[in-house]
Amino acid sequence: MKSVCIAFGLGCPRAQVDTARLCEYVRANGWSIADRLEEADLVFVTTCGYDAEQEKRSFNLLNSADRRRKAGSRLVVVGCLAGIDEAGLRATFDADLVPPKCGAELDTILGAAVKICDVRDPNEIEPYIKRASRYFDDTERHPDDGRVKARARSALVRSGIRELLVRGGRNRKHTYLWPTERVFSIRVAEGCMGECTYCAIRFAAGPLHSKPLRTVLAEFDAGLARGYRQFKLIAGDLGCYGQDVGTNVAELLSAMMGRSADFQLTLLDFDLKWFIAYSDVLVDLFARHQARLRFLAVPLQSGSERTLQHMRRGHTAADAERALLALREACPDMVLGTHVLVGFPGETERDFEDTLKILRAVRFDRVDFYDYQDRPRTEASAMPDKVPRDVIKSRSLRARRELGGRWAGLEYRAKEWHWPTILRPPRPAV
Repeated sequence: MKSVCIAFGLGCPRAQVDTARLCEYVRANGWSIADRLEEADLVFVTTCGYDAEQEKRSFNLLNSADRRRKAGSRLVVVGCLAGIDEAGLRATFDADLVPPKCGAELDTILGAAVKICDVRDPNEIEPYIKRASRYFDDTERHPDDGRVKARARSALVRSGIRELLVRGGRNRKHTYLWPTERVFSIRVAEGCMGECTYCAIRFAAGPLHSKPLRTVLAEFDAGLARGYRQFKLIAGDLGCYGQDVGTNVAELLSAMMGRSADFQLTLLDFDLKWFIAYSDVLVDLFARHQARLRFLAVPLQSGSERTLQHMRRGHTAADAERALLALREACPDMVLGTHVLVGFPGETERDFEDTLKILRAVRFDRVDFYDYQDRPRTEASAMPDKVPRDVIKSRSLRARRELGGRWAGLEYRAKEWHWPTILRPPRPAV
């Protein structure tokens, strides 16, 4: 029997679902999963291309896998980087490149009898990721940190001490991470409908492809029947769910809230354009079911009307502020997060102050700051008036200090998707 290595070094929740599904796919086609990368006939490496740092780490993992794999084996690059930097990957590696939008190409590579489209998304992701992560150590994931520092980080993460240091001993249940709780993940859609001028991920993820509403609800009901109480809904953009299959995210969430069971939802990557479009229904729904919402992330990116237009976000700052304030008023105890992109081309001090104004007004519980970077093939990369790197860093630091107070800081956790973050003091448990 031929063996395969499915190696996961880094990636977002969507990449984790893809990796777990890939494990089931190769098993369904009669391949065994190798205990060591060096033993495998076929080596898959999951990559991330969100920014230059993640791209650099992905290349380092690929170099390690390429160096360690046995002669005659085949290297396959999966994940978003395969669709973002195809030229760089082909110039460096003798490998097959399969971005998320081209998953059907795996059938040819594997000579599959069971097609990838016929393999369902697993819902219990952690065991797959734990196994797929063992092929790389922290010195390979973080080559710039040095061997001693990387190993120290790994030990702190495994022991839980780092979590106490970062959180100051506070209960982590106020965020969307659960190291000890059982989480049932449901991918409701792939791809997105966005045209953001700074985003390269959409080139790899492709257009929106939603699961039918009945399929998502069947997965949800199966999780409830198995005793799960924590659910995470995963999509490239949760907000545009259903636009291609005759339904929408408000109908999905209304149907879920209609269940009588005790559960909580984590809603990630809910684009504000769609939250605004369905805000009347959603604000009322969330107000009636606050205890069932563990965390909601609605990416703001900017509070400047001019910057949002250049980003092509599809909404105005005024509409975003109006919808978010209505949500905060109706759901004062909701744990609400957002993303902010600092230093978009042409961003002025006034633009940045407009962003801070909305952040102050809405009082997000979690704000993830991202420093702007040019990414391949994006429209923003060709825009003039680039903001100097030192100005971007200064703005990010100022925002964290002002909005986070003594809880401000930087957070990084190995094997998880985290960025420079501020956290407000935790709210009382619902």
